[in-house]
Amino acid sequence: MSLIHKLSYIALMCLAIISTAASLSPTLANSDAPTQLNYDVIRGGKVIGTHSLNFARNGSVLTVDIKTDVQVKIAFITAYRFIHRGSEVWENGRLMQYRSTTDDDGKDKHLTLQGNEGGYIVDSNADRYETKTISLPASLWHADTPKQTQLMNTLDGHVMNVTIQDMGMAPITARGQQINAHHYKMTGDLERELWYHEGQLVHLRFKGGDGSTIDYLLR
Repeated sequence: MSLIHKLSYIALMCLAIISTAASLSPTLANSDAPTQLNYDVIRGGKVIGTHSLNFARNGSVLTVDIKTDVQVKIAFITAYRFIHRGSEVWENGRLMQYRSTTDDDGKDKHLTLQGNEGGYIVDSNADRYETKTISLPASLWHADTPKQTQLMNTLDGHVMNVTIQDMGMAPITARGQQINAHHYKMTGDLERELWYHEGQLVHLRFKGGDGSTIDYLLR
């Protein structure tokens, strides 16, 4: 959720179930992940922050570290800030752990998800519960995100219901060059436009709470 969370969740988040049914737990082949993804966060044509994902593999374990730093300034005064740190741990293709801490414009939030043989324990500012299945964290980087009907909010762990429409292929600029990417439109509890190229999220767009357009552009 990555500024994904206030300028829009004033409606919600910055960065699905990894399966197509809510009854299945997230799975992932380690080889599906890149090494690093870095994005500029842009509002009104100006860079207001960065969003990055770092992927590290150690045998059957894949760790994904997520960092978002956003500041909206008006007349040189910081009007809003969003600082998010998240970590996903996948073991033998299964999501086993998710942790995040967030400074949402002065409001501290945390989320811990721990997997075990029987399911998951979720603990956050908002709630604490146990569940046998879990939705994919809404970090949105995973190539199977467009297949999902639910996402896990990465600030407090609640489940978000979504509908995702395939918009077809479209030209887009990423890493300084024009490419054809697969465009999807997500509606429901989380509203996003997503573009993927060769399994990687290259562009993310959504409306901020003030009506401005926010873009995450891969660089």
